[in-house]
Amino acid sequence: MKKFKDRFAQNMGLKIASVVLAFLLWFLVVQIENPQGQKSFSNIPVILTNSELLDAQGKVYTILEDTDKVRVTVWAPENSLSQIRASDIVAEADMSKLTDINTVAITYSVQNVPVDEVVGNHDVVKLEIREKKSKYVNLTYETVGEVTEGYMVGNISLDQNRIEVSGPEDYVSMVKSARAVIDVTDAVSNLSANVEIKLLDAQGNEIPRTNITTNVSYVHMSVEILATKEVSVTAQHSGVLAEGYEATGEVTVTPDTVVIAGTPAALSLINEIKIPADFVNVTGLSEDTEILINLKDCLPENVRLADPQNSSKVTASVKIEPIVSDALDIDIAGIQVENVPDGFKYRWGDKGKLSVKIKGRADRVEELKKETPKAKVVLNEGLGNISGEQTVDVIVDLDLGESVNTVETPRLKLVLYKDESN
Repeated sequence: MKKFKDRFAQNMGLKIASVVLAFLLWFLVVQIENPQGQKSFSNIPVILTNSELLDAQGKVYTILEDTDKVRVTVWAPENSLSQIRASDIVAEADMSKLTDINTVAITYSVQNVPVDEVVGNHDVVKLEIREKKSKYVNLTYETVGEVTEGYMVGNISLDQNRIEVSGPEDYVSMVKSARAVIDVTDAVSNLSANVEIKLLDAQGNEIPRTNITTNVSYVHMSVEILATKEVSVTAQHSGVLAEGYEATGEVTVTPDTVVIAGTPAALSLINEIKIPADFVNVTGLSEDTEILINLKDCLPENVRLADPQNSSKVTASVKIEPIVSDALDIDIAGIQVENVPDGFKYRWGDKGKLSVKIKGRADRVEELKKETPKAKVVLNEGLGNISGEQTVDVIVDLDLGESVNTVETPRLKLVLYKDESN
């Protein structure tokens, strides 16, 4: 045993030198084959963990001086450095270790790749801690763009009409409303989408979400797209006027055209809007009347007025005239005689004017008095060759339908005599 120890102790310095030399050779080879290097990565986000601890205390934080972004330098062998991506670098700050001066230490590591050292350009995240403020604001909507010509935007609905806004009081107080905006450019059918919510100040300007959180960031929005069509509006009247009065028969509607909206299939069946006669009841009236009608009550199902901003009311006007009696003077010489027997002539036994008593609507009577009514006598073929004076009925063509009639059949004396010239 002693001999073995003696042998081992022999040339000890040389043996140690050999080991050191071997290590140096190994290290040199490693450095030549895979030397150590460094690599920097900018804008690495710092992950804040356990931030819910502040929320539970009714507090919120604001990151100061962009300290939640770091520049990280990694030292490692070259073959390791080539494998590292920015996503492999982890920078974390544990909020449970918040200091009295509102800073949180940052720890650095690299995932999946062995490295020698990781260093950031700063070591803490600086925070401002304030009391948390929350409030609800109304959520409105807006459309941008123009739908295809011949179409319009109909009903718009959101799946909620209020959202909760939270954050530092001075930031939250700036928020006065929220809005969802959807683009309807060239739309011809209904739209449905999840739309990002924008926060607005009192002037309607968008507020950045920095330091502000909301209970939802998107809202579901549905937009109805309808076809449009311009149609006429007509009306009739009903009822019995006061005794001695008559309606002209025409009902004037103002406005007489409207633009309606609905599905293309529904609009294809409509060319006019007819106001029912019972909507324009003139019972007992004795003068012109105007009746205000809500056109919505006259629209077919699934059809609406295109412009909800305009009034849905139209005016139905009925002109009412009294029934009057009067007389027309017709020149007897101008009255035609039909069915004069062959070989006979005639002459009038009466001279001058024939007074025809008439009765009817005042406006048509006045119109008739400005014209020269046509009148004629049609001889009965049964008269044969009877000569002499006869009393005949005069047919007056008033050409005014039922609005004016003769009170009684006018009669004239007519003398038939043989034509001696043959």
